[in-house]
Amino acid sequence: NDKKTILIIHGTGSHGRKDWYGWLGDKLTALGHTVIAPNLPEADKPDLEKWLSTLETYGGQLDEHAIIIGHSLGGPAAMHLIARQKKKIGKLILIAPTHSSIDWDEYRNLHPEDPVEYQKKFHAREVDYAGVQKKTGQIVYMYSDNDVYIPSSVTKQYKKALKGSFRLLPGRDHFTVSHGDAHTFPEVFTEILGEDPLPVGIFPVPEKELPVELPRVEKYEPTGTGESPLAAMDAWVQTTCPQCGGPAQRETNTMPQWAGSNWYFLRYCDPHNEKKIADPKKLAHWLPVDVYIGGAEHAVLHLLYARFIYKFLCDIEVIPKTLVKEKGDEPFKKLKNQGLILGEDGQKMSKSRGNVVNPDEIIGQFGADTMRLYEMFMGPFEDPKPWSTRGIIGLRRFVDRVYLVLSEHINKRKEFKHLPSRSIHKTVKKVTEDIESFKFNTAISAMMEFVNGRDWGMKLNKNGKLEGDSADMDAIEKFIKILSPFTPHLAEQLWQDLCSRSSDHFKKESSIFLEKWPKYDAKMIIEDTMTVVIQINGKIRDEIEMPVDTSEAEIKAAALAREKVQKWLAGKEPKKVIYVKGKLVSIVV
Repeated sequence: NDKKTILIIHGTGSHGRKDWYGWLGDKLTALGHTVIAPNLPEADKPDLEKWLSTLETYGGQLDEHAIIIGHSLGGPAAMHLIARQKKKIGKLILIAPTHSSIDWDEYRNLHPEDPVEYQKKFHAREVDYAGVQKKTGQIVYMYSDNDVYIPSSVTKQYKKALKGSFRLLPGRDHFTVSHGDAHTFPEVFTEILGEDPLPVGIFPVPEKELPVELPRVEKYEPTGTGESPLAAMDAWVQTTCPQCGGPAQRETNTMPQWAGSNWYFLRYCDPHNEKKIADPKKLAHWLPVDVYIGGAEHAVLHLLYARFIYKFLCDIEVIPKTLVKEKGDEPFKKLKNQGLILGEDGQKMSKSRGNVVNPDEIIGQFGADTMRLYEMFMGPFEDPKPWSTRGIIGLRRFVDRVYLVLSEHINKRKEFKHLPSRSIHKTVKKVTEDIESFKFNTAISAMMEFVNGRDWGMKLNKNGKLEGDSADMDAIEKFIKILSPFTPHLAEQLWQDLCSRSSDHFKKESSIFLEKWPKYDAKMIIEDTMTVVIQINGKIRDEIEMPVDTSEAEIKAAALAREKVQKWLAGKEPKKVIYVKGKLVSIVV
């Protein structure tokens, strides 16, 4: 949800439209956010319990996406409120907060007009900092280097008590009108929205000065501040305003957020071309993209922009005319939205809930192949799916089983034979069709059934020992190939072992990913037997394996002759015997 609820808690004195509170509230409200900025009772004689009683009436509107801003005395009030709430909040922004460690006698001498005794009493109860930390997704602390109300020792105390982002804003005094121009507060606005969308005092570079050449940047790693690496190039950033001739700063965000990724799929067609975005012949060969995969939010973000850019490139004929005429001006044939991965508690993953799974930790413990396999096995591609540690353990066992069965056979150079394996042909067909349909979970299930089957050769018994001394050479080769998109590292290792240590048939020098996808023999998939279930008075009592071309009369007779059926009939003649072709014999006694 992009729309946020923001609670602003002021300090001693009233809310005051003259301060940045009013400016901030108006800007946020205009953007569709919900702003709560109450005038707290007896603000000139602050009482903690009275303030909290008022603030707690808004508790129902605060959730994990909400933001609380506490300025001056409002800082500790905000923390007491959070500690008393049951729900977590998204972010706490503390702006020059007061603290119990302030020397109130010295404060009285410096600010005799302030209600010192009330402020001192306000701080009599210590803040539950551990509770605040636990119930807050992110804490941001802003302070000034010339604050006449808050000594530097207060910031040191808060750095000891809280883990968060501490930001020094030089020369801002106490962030009030009486100490500097605080009608606006762009830094807190940026902190709330994650960007500064207010185009104040932005002017274009005169055309005669274009193009503006960027400086050479030594490091492109993230700065940790969320700013472009160009922001650190002070000599380039500091310039002259073309409007007034005064000092100005260059814009360091040189490209909109999505622009760099709106055309990258074109470059993939010809990544080493130094003269054009891509060779028109290669674009005509590869485009449009078969499937676009992304979260649902991409439909109004990246996908929308990519389509716009592509149509523009079609208009200026960067995209070949022949391609547009033949296949249209859409860059993607089909959109598939993957389902959301939920936490083990069934809730959306978020840091505030503490249910986030770190992929690096999972890969470190179980391996990249297992992680990849599990994500595809969790459930239907489009559906939301809860994470399960037990589930990933099961997939790791499957990976281990595949490696043990195949590598042991390959490494011991046991005999290869061409066994009449039906299951590999059924598995290749199933996996091929399921990949095309994005049914990865059922494709993996089919491979599990194949590994556990017996008709292709060796398998593990209940004691974990290998049984059998020969295996179907064709089945092993096909299986490793269909396994490769799911567990690429394991498949490549098995393929290399097969190529280097087995019969001459497998002496190939290339990677498995340069091999052709295997084909199946349709004749091998046709079943020559069928399993017929036998019911007596609606309950399953037995089953029988019969050739597929067996007549109805023969199947009925065979069913009635079964020992288990005779036991249930107890010498009685059945009233009805109904046959459902290829599936069921129903006997009514």
